Amino acid sequence: MKQNLKKWVTRLACLAMTLFMGTANTSDVLTAFATAKTDEKAMTLELPSSARGTGADYLEIDLGSLNITGTHIGIKVNPVTATDQNGNSPKWSMFRFIFTDANGKQYNTDNFGGIDSVIPAANADGSATQVTWMYSYLWPLQGFYGTMYLPWALSNGGTEEKPTQAPTEIVKIRIQHNSSYTTARRHMLANFFTLTDATLVAEEKEVSYGDVKVFEDFENEVLSVTEKEIFNFGDVDLDAVTWSDNKVMEARTATTADLAHLEGIMSKLATEGFKSKYSTSGQIFDFSREQQTFGNALKWEYGSFYDLYDSKLNSYGSLTVPITGKYTDFRGAKGLTLWMKNPQPYPVSFNLEFAEADDTGNERWNLNGTDYRTAYFYDVVTGEEFSSPTLHVLFVPANFEGWIRLPFSQYACPSWSMGQGHDGIYEENNPHTNIYITSQFALNDSVTMYFDNIGLYYDDFNVGMLFGSTLPSIKDCVEGQK
Repeated sequence: MKQNLKKWVTRLACLAMTLFMGTANTSDVLTAFATAKTDEKAMTLELPSSARGTGADYLEIDLGSLNITGTHIGIKVNPVTATDQNGNSPKWSMFRFIFTDANGKQYNTDNFGGIDSVIPAANADGSATQVTWMYSYLWPLQGFYGTMYLPWALSNGGTEEKPTQAPTEIVKIRIQHNSSYTTARRHMLANFFTLTDATLVAEEKEVSYGDVKVFEDFENEVLSVTEKEIFNFGDVDLDAVTWSDNKVMEARTATTADLAHLEGIMSKLATEGFKSKYSTSGQIFDFSREQQTFGNALKWEYGSFYDLYDSKLNSYGSLTVPITGKYTDFRGAKGLTLWMKNPQPYPVSFNLEFAEADDTGNERWNLNGTDYRTAYFYDVVTGEEFSSPTLHVLFVPANFEGWIRLPFSQYACPSWSMGQGHDGIYEENNPHTNIYITSQFALNDSVTMYFDNIGLYYDDFNVGMLFGSTLPSIKDCVEGQK
């Protein structure tokens, strides 16, 4: 079961594109965008490092009267850099947006309940990505250059069950930034380009292998959107904007120098653009994509522990993989699964964790604990299937390549995730919003690991050759031969 195993991808909706056609070859689309000009007009917003803000300061811009017919408002931005209250460089910038219609009604980015979420976004080359939405702020990564698509239905704390009705026109936009000297940012620099009236086509691909439904395969995706530019921040009369009383930010029409770095971003998007979908924390590791059995796989590389370990950080590196749409529904699934390759002639280790959302936020689940857990393996090279006990982390044998299955029964909610009303009871009816790949640096000095096809499996199975077993093997399950 290697290249001959077919990847089934079903498009659930036709593509409607004005900037690009989803039916085109994805690599051709990305190449076309990569050669786009970057001499755009923009407004540069800066919090000087000498400023001491007292809270959330803002500027408000009169938009005239902009007709709205779409489902989303597109905000094209480029956060350049920031410094936090500890003098560190955070991975994200943070902005709260408030739009006002002709009747004075406001549409804001407040997402009540405090549950981490994401909104769709597109890099400047058209490749799909996501932007974090939490605590009423949008959090684009530093260096992101593209468009965030805020759904009107979820503004003002709207939900899928009780959506907010979109405005028919907007006349003002307020851009708010938490510039408190003690709790947020000491310096911030970001460029704002355009607003677009946008409609996103409801499109979700399906990738499956037998009983496995994949929600992350690390392939390129092009966002399916119809949009029209309705406002350019480069045209703003900065003498006419309204500032908050506690103003510490400054605004200017972007200069050539302010935008000179964009060509460098464009040149890297072909190989680095996909990274904007994910976030990392803890120990430093490199991640990229490399062709493996099923196409692109995530390549995780640790450097030298002795040279690079940072005692000020967590002992492990972590990569967050967001889960969206129908894939947040784990109902009926037996556990998590993924394809993994260990090219070393010795074992490596990692943990595959997930987040479960409830009314009090996100509950984290992993393989940690005082009890041994059991993981199940199918090596596609040797044909062997076996189970293996694991404690705290999952150990993968030398030269392993194949599928790993982790039943939900083997997971536990650690004590550090049990606060704020979390009950530590797995609830398949709750949405599951993130997957985390974590790996202890000390146990994986200078190793390389490959990950692909992270998803859910739905069938009971058995490993080995137990006499009289009526359950299928992992091989039978993933090949649909059960």
